[in-house]
Amino acid sequence: MADIKFPEEIKIPEVKDFPTSPSKSMADDILATLNEDEKAAVFSILKELSQKGSSETFEDLKYADFAEIPVGIEEFLDNDDYLGKGI
Repeated sequence: MADIKFPEEIKIPEVKDFPTSPSKSMADDILATLNEDEKAAVFSILKELSQKGSSETFEDLKYADFAEIPVGIEEFLDNDDYLGKGI
């Protein structure tokens, strides 16, 4: 399998810097399954993370399938709109 080359402006830490992270070959295997649009989104997210420490693109994608953003566990348990009435 051919190595996937990250754009130069994206600084990818060495795997040795993150002992619990997946291996480079695993990342290459995952990237090889993506189409060009998906790869562009991944690289955009990585670039934002490396430059800003956060990614608006990732946050947008994370909740794209939800009609409403899920509430936290405390709110779910305590709020009368959720389980709070039943406890």
